[in-house]
Amino acid sequence: MQATHSSNSKPLLLAALIFLSWLGAYIHTTYELQLPIWRWEHSFPAVVGLVLFLAWWRQSRWRRTWVVILLGWTTVAHLVIGAILSVLPVPLWPFYPEQSLSHYLSHVIYGVAQLPLIWVLIQALK
Repeated sequence: MQATHSSNSKPLLLAALIFLSWLGAYIHTTYELQLPIWRWEHSFPAVVGLVLFLAWWRQSRWRRTWVVILLGWTTVAHLVIGAILSVLPVPLWPFYPEQSLSHYLSHVIYGVAQLPLIWVLIQALK
């Protein structure tokens, strides 16, 4: 994903890492809320990831732009808000997050699942 021609050869890697990113969110949400897979808490991040992947894959002229958008989605929505901030008991949230080791562990899994995709996307921008 570093040069334009090598970007074309890595769609499976990117798709797999987007899936891993979603899987981290899915594991967290399933463990914490016991929600079925068709609920919007699971499907919305999956659809956003799929749309961003398809845009990256099909619009080669805008590939760098889609990498930046995907990096922002993964870093801000998933890592910072989903995995890090939402575990903290702050009055910003409409809920009080459980403060237990198992809850922290589910957030660690969620966060770690984002790191490979973030790494690859940052490398693509160099």
